[in-house]
Amino acid sequence: MGTESPADGGDVKPDTNTNNNNNNSNNNRRNRKKKKQQQHRVSHEKSNFVGQDKSLATINSSGSSANKVTQINTLVEDMRAFAAKNLGSNAARSIINKEKVVLNPPDETKFQTKGDDGTTTMSKAQELMFSKEYDRHLKDKHSLDEHLARMFHITLGQCDDGIKATLAEDDDYKAVNEEMNVIKLIKMIEGICFNSDSTTEPIFALIQALISLVTLRQGDRHIDDYLKAFTETLKACNEAFGGEHAFLKAFSDKYLTIICKENGANKNFLSSDNKKEYEKQGRDRMEAMLFLVNADRSRYGTTVDALRQDYIKGSSTYSKNLNSAYALLRSVKVKKKEPYVPRDTGHTFNTDGDQDGETLVNDGGGNKQRTPCPRCGRTNHTLSECRAKYHDNGTLLHMEEVQSVGEIEDNIEDNAAIGDENGGAEHVF
Repeated sequence: MGTESPADGGDVKPDTNTNNNNNNSNNNRRNRKKKKQQQHRVSHEKSNFVGQDKSLATINSSGSSANKVTQINTLVEDMRAFAAKNLGSNAARSIINKEKVVLNPPDETKFQTKGDDGTTTMSKAQELMFSKEYDRHLKDKHSLDEHLARMFHITLGQCDDGIKATLAEDDDYKAVNEEMNVIKLIKMIEGICFNSDSTTEPIFALIQALISLVTLRQGDRHIDDYLKAFTETLKACNEAFGGEHAFLKAFSDKYLTIICKENGANKNFLSSDNKKEYEKQGRDRMEAMLFLVNADRSRYGTTVDALRQDYIKGSSTYSKNLNSAYALLRSVKVKKKEPYVPRDTGHTFNTDGDQDGETLVNDGGGNKQRTPCPRCGRTNHTLSECRAKYHDNGTLLHMEEVQSVGEIEDNIEDNAAIGDENGGAEHVF
């Protein structure tokens, strides 16, 4: 009698080829996940420098100049807040102004009595009061020195080995270290962040600063994040060219020509005060214009085009400074972009959608779920709710295309595994 077949009522024999293929697929998927986890772990260990105090910002030698500028600005603000909370107002003011607060001794004449003959005397009570005031002055002065020395060690502890090595190359660092001068230390770190380091050719550093400002684009950034990136990049560019407003001052003569023409004035006969005012107006307008023209066209292009049309009509409505340009874009009602739908995933779509207006997917078994987010591959949120991390240049991490259900599942599993490693704090791909 022959072997029983399913048609004859016999048992169905397993398809060994299919099982092997499934096992191989599962093994490959597990191997890919394990490899991604290992790569993430290595990358995490290399790039995430924590610093001496985890509550304060750190300065990392890796990354772009714009990132370093953000880091030093954040660290200075963190140090100011730390000093105000733990060390007192004098230390905080010294940090934020980058200049040690001068504590003047008490005025001895305020404790003296002037006689009719012009001579001054001091009674025992006045001498005691003056002595107490002077002791308090010496105590405050000593405390400030101790607080700033403590801040020196904290600041240095927030720098990674690369920054410390660059500091050590500076001829002045030995004296700064011996004095524990936190003000000079901060300025030296700023020099590294703003102007790169001694291994960078000076002219090349200027070109880098110029390109970083001119080519800065808003991209997917929120308007507030764009303003922060813009101001920090502008500051870095100015510092690279010599200090506050140094880069924009290079166009001062052109500013004068433009604004004098607008006002019907002759720049050769301008007073010193008018000249300074016109130059400031030019710098302010230049900042505003750079901010406007580099804003995201998909969101603010219509607004910027309207400004140009107003100018052609003879009514200039361009913003006069950075604050007004920011306020203008903030006032624009931006429409939400349509979510990107991955190409054929083997699913059928319910065109009715759910109650939130998001497309639902039928997995073939009657179960419906949201379309996977094109940025991260998850299905528990919409595109507008996605909190994927940003690249250094400001663009969002995202999935180019979702080819298949298996790839979606891979990404979801990998993301969950990485999130578990980090306590669920990160959303990384």
